[in-house]
Amino acid sequence: MTPMKIRRITALLSLFLLLYLPGCWSAVELNNRAFAQLFLIDKTNKGIKLTIGFPLANRLISGQTSGGGGSQAGKPYGFVSKTAANLREAFLEIQTDSTRRITFGQTKIVVIGERMAREEGLDQILELVAREPRMHINSNIFLTQGNAERISKIPVVMERFPSDILFAYSQLTPKSDLTIKELLFASERGGDDFVPMIGFGETGVENEKNAKNWIGLRGDGFFRNNKLVATIPKESAIQGGLWLVDKPRTRNIAISSPTDGQYIDAIIRTHHVRIAPYLHNGRVGFHITARPEIEVITSLSDLDIKSTEAVNQLENAFSEHLNTQINDMLAFTKKIGSDVFQLNRYLEWKYPRKWKDVKSDWHDYYAKDVEFKTSVNVRVVRFGGVSIGKIPDIHATEAEK
Repeated sequence: MTPMKIRRITALLSLFLLLYLPGCWSAVELNNRAFAQLFLIDKTNKGIKLTIGFPLANRLISGQTSGGGGSQAGKPYGFVSKTAANLREAFLEIQTDSTRRITFGQTKIVVIGERMAREEGLDQILELVAREPRMHINSNIFLTQGNAERISKIPVVMERFPSDILFAYSQLTPKSDLTIKELLFASERGGDDFVPMIGFGETGVENEKNAKNWIGLRGDGFFRNNKLVATIPKESAIQGGLWLVDKPRTRNIAISSPTDGQYIDAIIRTHHVRIAPYLHNGRVGFHITARPEIEVITSLSDLDIKSTEAVNQLENAFSEHLNTQINDMLAFTKKIGSDVFQLNRYLEWKYPRKWKDVKSDWHDYYAKDVEFKTSVNVRVVRFGGVSIGKIPDIHATEAEK
């Protein structure tokens, strides 16, 4: 290749790189866009009610709080609602009335009301997402007790926008990060899944305006065929069964000491779960083996941690406790006929012919015929500092020692 050709190729490549310098990624100016951050979806007597939360650019002034003075004073966010026959029509009505083009580049959260979840389910939401390429499928989804629109009235204390509060739940609370993408996958396999549930109450924020709308995680909603069929509170013992899919609502477990019945609290650091399907006399079963590793963080017991026998007793007590929670959770899912752990995937992988036979009636088959064998083997890897009752008395006399 001659030097002239090399110079021409270099010049062409340089001109090509200049195309990236302007930084324009869309023909629509930012000032002509409305960035939807939060979707609230309810079922009413008049139809489907969609409420969209937007940041208000004209109030996002540096150094100004939501209660500041001046013509721009007020909350830095707002909500727009419309009711229509279906979710798509409600969205189009909001877009028609908006002076800016709605974009989903900052959409973080989708919240569905309890009535909507029970009567209409998730189908309209998943349909909208599937046909709207601008919608992030990694947006987090929550269920609410009552109407989702109530989220628009929550007191915003530690964050700037209501969506930031829910997004923080998905990031900080153990495994409260269910996304629309996961629901799309679950929908292809029967529409069974569980969604973190938001509740309202005054606990902890009595002195704030709209304290009755203070929110917090209250449990989970269980879906079958993309419709809500049951809920469980976060205090329920069967919450421990969520370890099966690595989605616990808490990592703490507490038991009574096997030696004196006193309180012992631990945190699960790591765990390994193995799910293996099997066939027994033509029936489908699943053998579930869990191997968690825990760290004791509180002990009011006089348990001697230096004793191998005592440690074995403690590990057996924790193993029995977690095994009971897992079995209670599995029994609950069979009762409601919802394969929320999507065990049918394992059956299809190992026994595709059997899956083909039961696929069309899987929900009923799961509720009536599936059996389980569970095994939990807890290993205590750290005992923390010292146990109360075993602290050495440095003032004791030699005779007392």
